[in-house]
Amino acid sequence: MNLGNALLNRIGGDRSRNVANAIECYEKTLEVWTKERAPLDWATVQMNLGTAYTGRIGGDRSRNVDNAIECYEKALEVRTKETAPLYWARVQGNLGNALQNLIGGDRSRNVENAIEYYEKALEVWTKETAPLDWAIVQMNLGNALLNRIGGDRSRNVENAIECYEKTLEV
Repeated sequence: MNLGNALLNRIGGDRSRNVANAIECYEKTLEVWTKERAPLDWATVQMNLGTAYTGRIGGDRSRNVDNAIECYEKALEVRTKETAPLYWARVQGNLGNALQNLIGGDRSRNVENAIEYYEKALEVWTKETAPLDWAIVQMNLGNALLNRIGGDRSRNVENAIECYEKTLEV
């Protein structure tokens, strides 16, 4: 898992190759760290694998995002809001980001779901408890509100501005 993390965060080299190698490392790790044998580690690797798929340059973009969403949902099978609230909030934010990048499906529904995930993350991440994460999710929520197809356009823009202004508080 650590090698996968290092490859995913590597600055030098070919970014596409680094991410592909990270995915390979995570998948091999999951052969050993199964949900039954090491559930917490398994969930962590699932989240990291989801992040790698979200950032993957090669392959089919839509399939990569679908894979990321599947990994994040698996991670939430073990790490719940009650047992690991900060981890849970991170996965909620990651799901929101993945849905914002999802190409296929109903765009309006994807954005609405992303908004819901960001709002869930903000149930845990507050300005006081996790200021940087809170600000990032506020920014992402603002982006989703600007991309929102449904609802009153003027209200969506005003809500987005409120989110962006909140990020300046940190």
